[in-house]
Amino acid sequence: MGIGVTLLLLFAACSTDTAGTAGASFRLFAGEPGRLYELRAPAAHDADTGSSDTGTAAPTDTAPAEATPSRWLRLAIDAWTLTEGPDADDSLAIATWPLTAEDGLVVDGTRLLPTNILAGAAADGATVRAVAPWETRYGTFPEAAEVEVAEGAWAGTQVFAKGVGPVYLTIAGVPWEMVWYE
Repeated sequence: MGIGVTLLLLFAACSTDTAGTAGASFRLFAGEPGRLYELRAPAAHDADTGSSDTGTAAPTDTAPAEATPSRWLRLAIDAWTLTEGPDADDSLAIATWPLTAEDGLVVDGTRLLPTNILAGAAADGATVRAVAPWETRYGTFPEAAEVEVAEGAWAGTQVFAKGVGPVYLTIAGVPWEMVWYE
């Protein structure tokens, strides 16, 4: 093998390793302004084994989809707005939280996503536990960042799917999973 081919293979191996350990930008996971998500209390899946896809404990306070009203999360450039009701147009406002997305995703003063999405990455009390598939009633998202937030109203598990945005949120200690989005 010539020295040129050997160097080419060496560079290819190094670039693949770097890409695998560098992580991805939080912007790929945060969700796009203008998106609308329907959230419901998580329901046990038929094949539920008591843990999420990444091996952490599943919430124990699950409820059937019909037992809880829908919550609607609208993403804007500078805020998230949460409403509750039978549909997005006829729902009552629950909260509006300011957000910044310059150095990670920060909602109402709490960091939900560090700048770099990679298992073990952490910033300001938000730690990426895993980047792996995550299942909701909507379906399975092949690449989702499972983040543990240590304190505040957002303490608990937050999950953001690549190219989609928030698919599982813990808000004031209550878990919500995404069942529909546009």
